Amino acid sequence: MIPFRTRLLPAALPLVLAITSCSEPLAPTPAPGRLLFESEWTSVLVPYWGGYSVDADGRVWSYDSGPDPIAIPRGDVYTAAELELKYAQNRHLRAQLRDGETVARYDEVGAVLKAGVTEAKPACPDLAIERFYALVYDARHDRYTRVLLHVRGGVGQENTAPEASDLYRWLLQVTEEGYYGPNECDPYE
Repeated sequence: MIPFRTRLLPAALPLVLAITSCSEPLAPTPAPGRLLFESEWTSVLVPYWGGYSVDADGRVWSYDSGPDPIAIPRGDVYTAAELELKYAQNRHLRAQLRDGETVARYDEVGAVLKAGVTEAKPACPDLAIERFYALVYDARHDRYTRVLLHVRGGVGQENTAPEASDLYRWLLQVTEEGYYGPNECDPYE
């Protein structure tokens, strides 16, 4: 009889090689409450979506639905598990910000919470819609509420707090100009 270890090695070796030869490191799951910002684009013409998330450790992640999109909840309130499922789709680390930069920026969110938002204005109807958010975590209910900073693309909209404009411009910078890059279809620019 062949020893168990000898039989296991040929079966396990391809799996070990596949895991260790990935070009991207395995992306860690952010702890609840550690996600601070998001930019998200969605298309009205095709079921495709993606964006960026920024965590408290200053990591900027990209994500997108890929060719086989999963259904994601709509709205502005997500459980930590729902956001993790959404952000796990084709997740890649894009940048590491300076220590403390993200948390320092997040200190501006308090003023944004108190402000209103403008009416949505039509912009470029053929473009996807890109939204920029701050994420506010409620530990008691283990959920995040998205707070709108800015919208561009098919429609335009913005939070009226000056801090929201600063955070939006910062998110554009750290996400390499977002999905569109510089956008001429923004009625608030």
